Amino acid sequence: MIGFSAFKRKPRQFSYQPRFYDPEKELRDQRRRELLGDDAEEAPEVKKKYVPGSYIRASRMRRMLPETVKEKKQKMSVAAVRFVIAVVLLLLLAYVILNLNLTGFTQMLSK
Repeated sequence: MIGFSAFKRKPRQFSYQPRFYDPEKELRDQRRRELLGDDAEEAPEVKKKYVPGSYIRASRMRRMLPETVKEKKQKMSVAAVRFVIAVVLLLLLAYVILNLNLTGFTQMLSK
């Protein structure tokens, strides 16, 4: 019963007082609405209905879109160079390992 009070309190009122008010701008906007119609005051972005998750879906779809031909060629050339370098290194490593083993093997046979 701590929160109970016999005296009724009114809820706090919200009072917003703008820092700057331009009556000329209000008159211009009102005149523009009269001339162009009621929908003219809303920007095109505001007119669109919000769909939850639309930003995430749109970014995912942009990632899934096919890339330009130039980007594909560039990625393929980088991948091809990496592949050639890896193959050359593996062949060099195999040559060194086999050359060392064969020289040791031939020396062992000659004894």
